[in-house]
Formats: sequence, C-alpha cells, structure tokens
Amino acid sequence: MANPPKPIAERFRYCPSCGAEIQSRSSSDSRFLCESCGFELHFSPVVSAAALISGPEEKLLMIRRKKEPSKGKLGIPGGFVNPGESLEEALRREVKEELNLELARWSFLGGWPNEYAYKSVLYSVNDTYFAAEAENLEALNLCHEEVESVDWIDPERVSPEELAFPSIQQAINAYLARPKL
Repeated sequence: MANPPKPIAERFRYCPSCGAEIQSRSSSDSRFLCESCGFELHFSPVVSAAALISGPEEKLLMIRRKKEPSKGKLGIPGGFVNPGESLEEALRREVKEELNLELARWSFLGGWPNEYAYKSVLYSVNDTYFAAEAENLEALNLCHEEVESVDWIDPERVSPEELAFPSIQQAINAYLARPKL
C-alpha cells in the first residue's frame, strides 16, 4: 500500500545539507529547519494557471480529468507554472497542450489556495484563474493522456460535487460576478 499523502515538509527525514536525522518538526510550519546545522528551507506553494474559456451561449469549456487526483471529475484547462515562466505563459502553454487551442484574450479572475495530493506528497497550491476566449474553437483537439473529454457547461448549473477542486467553484463564482471581457 502506498504511503498516504503528507505535506512536503513532513517527507524530509534527513537534513539535505548535513545529513542529520530530523528530531522534531512543527506540522503547521511551512519550512524545514535543521537543529544540527541551522539549514532552513521554505516550502512555498506551487502555482497553477487555468482558463475559464467561454463559448456559445455563455457556457464554459470544462474538461473531464483523465488522471488522479480527482480522475473523472470536472476541471478547467490549466496546470502548474514552470520556474521562470509567467502566469500568462503557463496559461497559454497548458491550454495549447491540453486542448490545442490558442487564447485570443484573457483577464485575471483571482487566486485561491488548494491542496494537490500526488504520489504521497500533499502539495500546497495557489490556483490562479483567468476568464478567456479562444481564437478558434474548431481547432479543439484533446490531449488524450490528460483529458478524458470536454463539455460545454452552464456555469450557473455546475454541481460543486462534480468539481475536481474546491478552488474551481470559487473561480466560477468570480467568473459569474466579473464584468464581461
């Protein structure tokens, strides 16, 4: 049986600087501090960027996730920001990778905290969302390794229980309350 997901700081048993075994840690701390050598490592949240792409009849393009976490649930096209990459660059790259769509324009909606359990590590994430429009929806072509299917969904009728992450509901609420692009 695989190890249950734990925050990344709890996955460190030895200091990466001096090799000393960790004697104690605070579960609420977002850092690693070695009592032997004083080495300190901060575990900042990772960042994601996702697009709420509008389409016909004010519906949103939503994906059905093909992978864990939340396999089979509704998500928004997007993913993690790489080091040295802006939110906007990550947004465009992820939408292109997952759906083969180019974005014509976008505007920032907001960012909300999330947890992402992956291979026994529970990552703290800051999910950022953008309202977006695609250049040409006819170019839509799924990356079948990551996306099971796409659906056009009325954002006012989406069921929170069907959503892959709680931050998506917060993004949809912000989307519905925003001024139009």
